[in-house]
Amino acid sequence: MPGYGSWTAPFVDGLAGIFTLSKFHTATLPPAARPKAYETPNGIDPSFLVDGDNAATVFAYGSAPNRGLYEVLKAWPTVYARIPGASLHVYYGFSDAFVKWARGAVPRFDAWRETIE
Repeated sequence: MPGYGSWTAPFVDGLAGIFTLSKFHTATLPPAARPKAYETPNGIDPSFLVDGDNAATVFAYGSAPNRGLYEVLKAWPTVYARIPGASLHVYYGFSDAFVKWARGAVPRFDAWRETIE
């Protein structure tokens, strides 16, 4: 999330629009910026979604590492103990862009990253 302290009225007036993923995300914007929000989908083509088998032993984590991956990994031994053969697939990692951002935003980033990895 961007720091909204710098979103002054002149700054917001200079924006043509702001893409958000949902009404929830729009609601997190400063009040003056909300009218400029365009709620967009995540970009998944609905034709890719098909009905089929759903393996009850496969779990997916698809968000940025700072949005709960540590907590999922802490809980994983309990999940794994109760669901033999369970697997966790992480679809978001420590990309160069994420690392650049996180070094300034996540306290003790290097130690945190090492723990997660």
